[in-house]
Amino acid sequence: MILGKFIIERFRMTLSDKKNDIHAKLMSHYPQVSEWWYYIILFLSFILGLIYCYSSPLLPGYIMIVAIIVNFIMMIPTGVIVAVTNMTFILGVPIDIFSSLIVPVHYTTAIYLLNHIPNICTHKNLVWKCLKAEGSYTSSILWGAI
Repeated sequence: MILGKFIIERFRMTLSDKKNDIHAKLMSHYPQVSEWWYYIILFLSFILGLIYCYSSPLLPGYIMIVAIIVNFIMMIPTGVIVAVTNMTFILGVPIDIFSSLIVPVHYTTAIYLLNHIPNICTHKNLVWKCLKAEGSYTSSILWGAI
């Protein structure tokens, strides 16, 4: 990888307090929060997620652990691409295909249904809902307002 040495150098720089950037200098004026608060929030959200996954018949509990592992694997490459190109991209389709290999789902059937059922992603059709589209819309409105 071309940027491998750069990533390792920056990671080591964050561990030591050398050459703070402007953001670190600005944040140094505020009191520091104890790290155990972050660990508590991480632990509680992980436990609540597992409880929800195991109580719901729609999603097996091990899928949440696999999703966390996949996100950690994809974090560095996507972060480098976004940092270098200043363009964000969404890994929707590759993640859908990868997840259909893990969970017994027919991905091609889902794509066929999305393309051939009239009014499938509209509010007129109450039987079929496109939660991903509604989630993207809600997220864009929320973050756009902030």
